[in-house]
Amino acid sequence: MKKVLAFLLAVAILHSVTIYSSAVAEDGEIPPIKIAMFLPMTGSLSAMGTYEDRAMKIIADHFNNTLGGVKSMGGAKFEIRVFDMQSDINLIKTVMERICNEYQPMAIVGGGSSAFVVPALSVNERYQIPFLTQCSGRQIQESGYQYSIALTAIADEIGNSQIKFLDWLVGEKNYSITKAAILNVDNDYGNGQANGARAVLKGSTYKLVYDQNFPAYITDASSLITSIKASGAEVLFLTAEPSQGPLIFDAMDALNYHPVIMGGGSAMAYPSFADALGDNVLGLCSIANSNRYITNVYQSEDFVNLYQKYEDTYNEGTAESFCNDVSVIQAIYECLEQNPTYDAVELTKNLRAGSWTTCWPSYPRADGTPGKMEFKENGGAKHSFFPIVQWQKHNGRYEMRAIWPPEILVGRNGYIDYNIINR
Repeated sequence: MKKVLAFLLAVAILHSVTIYSSAVAEDGEIPPIKIAMFLPMTGSLSAMGTYEDRAMKIIADHFNNTLGGVKSMGGAKFEIRVFDMQSDINLIKTVMERICNEYQPMAIVGGGSSAFVVPALSVNERYQIPFLTQCSGRQIQESGYQYSIALTAIADEIGNSQIKFLDWLVGEKNYSITKAAILNVDNDYGNGQANGARAVLKGSTYKLVYDQNFPAYITDASSLITSIKASGAEVLFLTAEPSQGPLIFDAMDALNYHPVIMGGGSAMAYPSFADALGDNVLGLCSIANSNRYITNVYQSEDFVNLYQKYEDTYNEGTAESFCNDVSVIQAIYECLEQNPTYDAVELTKNLRAGSWTTCWPSYPRADGTPGKMEFKENGGAKHSFFPIVQWQKHNGRYEMRAIWPPEILVGRNGYIDYNIINR
């Protein structure tokens, strides 16, 4: 029986591999630059994998065809393959072992969730292959591993951004906010976000007056919203999935209750969330890893064109993970142009030591130019933080637009629509 299960598992993983681009030059003389995408293409987190799959097709075409590959390596092209860990924590090490042992890439990117990345790190560390991830779990940056590279700030910073944004609304935009409520779906994603909100509210000037979770299979949210409204909360820290969002927002509209909504990113920042809610999503604020409407994106015509090509191709706004995928390949591309190598150990050393153009948000440098991607000794990002974005509607399309902090917004005034920030 064990042999049968092992065979079925091997077959499942084998069929989970997708090749984005055939990157070997026509004459076959120039080896490709092999990149493995470690993603949940199936299972409960498959939406994450879907958005990154779409993104990488466009990104690979840009670096391989538009730019012509890595010129310092004779025009070597990126060969990018997706490996599906099926949203199953029990498969993490098995899939990572196959990536490292059989595919032997120069770098691994993705992860989907910190819960999937942490157990995988010991495997790529053993093979001395860098793993670049947008996941923000503290354990990733404090693991002590030399081959883990985190592109984002640690998750602790999520709450700090949320509170600073509320302080900005109160101090700069004259909002009246003194009471806060927490409402979250009862699963790992929702409970994790709620724990973070509780911790940061405890040390703030905002009083927590309501705190409740709800089951994923909820069919009516009226009683929840009635209680939140009665609490007097002016801001709601909400974590919900596309299936629950319409029930919650319909109940708010029915009760004429329109607080500032502070979302927890992830599923709430996906185009599918806006598709599920329709116009009810307008005004919802959330933390995010990045956004196209920041100076780091607009510093580069290539970045702007990549975002636009994705939106034109798929007729939807980009998920926040798009920035991660662009920035990872951009950093590897720049690094190899400056330090050509096919050695993963050498690539890791050079990536950690260098300074790279990025569309991750970072505060401008002293000369006013956008910040660069740089890393600490532990492989964590030096300058990254979590901006606040808001769901808005432009030219008939729902999209998230960065609204805070002002220093990183395009044109400094940004795109905030104060008429809909309170739903």
